[in-house]
Amino acid sequence: MGDGMGTAWEHFNVHDIVRLRANTRLPTVPPYFRVDALEPNFEVEMRESLPPPDRARVRRVVGYTAYEMGNRELFYETDTPIMFLLGSRARWRFVLGGLAEGTTRIVTAAPFFRFEPVRFKVTQLLSRLVLLVMTLKLIQNGFAMYHATSVARGDRATLLFGFSGTGKSTLASTLLDAGYEFLSDDYVIADPKGQVYCYPDWHKPRPLQVRIPLAKYVGLNPPYARTGLRIRKQAKIGPIFILERGPDRVAELDRAEALRRILLLNLEEVSKLWNSPLSGMLNHYAYFYPDLDLEGLMERYRAHVTSFVDRAERFVSVQSSSPSFEAVKDLVHRAYGEGEW
Repeated sequence: MGDGMGTAWEHFNVHDIVRLRANTRLPTVPPYFRVDALEPNFEVEMRESLPPPDRARVRRVVGYTAYEMGNRELFYETDTPIMFLLGSRARWRFVLGGLAEGTTRIVTAAPFFRFEPVRFKVTQLLSRLVLLVMTLKLIQNGFAMYHATSVARGDRATLLFGFSGTGKSTLASTLLDAGYEFLSDDYVIADPKGQVYCYPDWHKPRPLQVRIPLAKYVGLNPPYARTGLRIRKQAKIGPIFILERGPDRVAELDRAEALRRILLLNLEEVSKLWNSPLSGMLNHYAYFYPDLDLEGLMERYRAHVTSFVDRAERFVSVQSSSPSFEAVKDLVHRAYGEGEW
């Protein structure tokens, strides 16, 4: 297969929490974590083909897509993105195993098409599935992933929360120009004690993106690499800023309101992963194998977020029509006086 599907094996060590081995391109995993070799606890294998399930092993079937295979394995098949609309009957197949155990394995084979939008969509959906499984593995290991941007000055991390398009990347870019170090753009990894770990997945701020329909399919929106990023591996939680678009205004938030907003902002991002066409296989897996306790993991996640937020220095809601460092700094200083923020 071409275009990064079925390539050489690569290894990624995400803070020694998730140790990933994959032979296919996964844009959601930053190259920063690439290492020469490791003992994986998560493996993603792309094959040329995957046969239908062995009927002698099938224990139960859900609909026409999910098969309980025993030995903590799920066989799953679904339509190939875009092509089924054109009448193609080619199926995208997966074997998923060990999701509630120490080592998780995804084996998959997607029918290959030269049509660029299909290849793009296959890569995108598989990457979302991998990111969702990583999120579950982080929770299983006592960590969590947040939808936030984070930069650091020294050992003090500043976290920027907000819906997509509120200026997190724009503000982070100007903070980096002002001497801050980079932790993450879209996703923050943290532990309940307030330690923030880098996930350097830098994307270009939205105003810099080409706004042409289907541009990403034909190469008009290439991956963006900001050169000279000073990446900090980890830092302690400092202030939390929640960004909104609108007339300039700054307001201090109490802990309860900040927690409420952060939980909703995280839910908004996780729902994009959870509602992805492939992510239904996790629900099917949990249906067949109760030791994957999704409800229990969500309870652990909420407790984690509560503990993490408790350790923040303060919570500030920043509403701005121009979320640059100088503009936001001026707003914050006018509200709270001069000082490091």
